[in-house]
Amino acid sequence: MNKTLNLLAVILLGVMLSGCIGGETRPSNFYSLSATEADQSVNIVRAGGVGLRLGPFTFPEYLSRPNIITRSTDNLVVVDEFDRWAGSLEDDFHRVLGTNLGSLLKTGSISVYPADSRLQAKYEIQGEINAFEGSLAEKVILDVRWFVLDPDSDKAYVSKQSVIVEPVTGEGYAALVLAQSHALGKLSREIADELKQLDTMK
Repeated sequence: MNKTLNLLAVILLGVMLSGCIGGETRPSNFYSLSATEADQSVNIVRAGGVGLRLGPFTFPEYLSRPNIITRSTDNLVVVDEFDRWAGSLEDDFHRVLGTNLGSLLKTGSISVYPADSRLQAKYEIQGEINAFEGSLAEKVILDVRWFVLDPDSDKAYVSKQSVIVEPVTGEGYAALVLAQSHALGKLSREIADELKQLDTMK
C-alpha cells in the first residue's frame, strides 16, 4: 500500500513540475510581405500593357521553411519558433514582386510563378536569391542575381546582381518584415527601370 502511495506521489509531483517548467506555450505570430510600390487603398483594374512572365526566383534551402530567419552574427542563423510566414516566403516574394511591377509598369499582363505561363509575354524575369534575411532592429539584406530573358529563345537581355541593404526602423519582427518589403520594393524599381530602358531600345 505504501509503495503504491509513494508511486502515485512521485507521478503527481512529476506532472506538477512539468506544468511549472513548461508553462503556457506562447502563440505564434504570422507575417507576410507587403507591396510597397503599389497603391492598394483604391480600386484599380489594369488590362493590357507589356506582357511579363515572372519567376521562378530560386531560394536557398535554409529560407525554405515557415519560420522567419534572422542572424545574430554573420555565421549564426536564428530560426524563430513562434514568428512565422503566413504562407511561404517564396510565394510571398513572387506575389509582391508581381504586384509591384504591375503598378510600376502600369500593366495587368503578368503571369506570376507558379501560375499558368501560357500568357503571351515580351519578357521573362527569373532570379536566384542568395540572401533575404536580417537582424532584428538593425538591417535586412536582399542579395539576388536576376535576369531578363526572351521567353521564346531564353536569350538574356539583362543579367545583374543586386545587393540591397535596408535599415530596420523599429523593434520586433513586424519592423523586420516591413524592411524586407522595402528591400523588395527597391528591387522591383530596379527591374522596372531596366524593362523601361529595354522598351526604348527595341
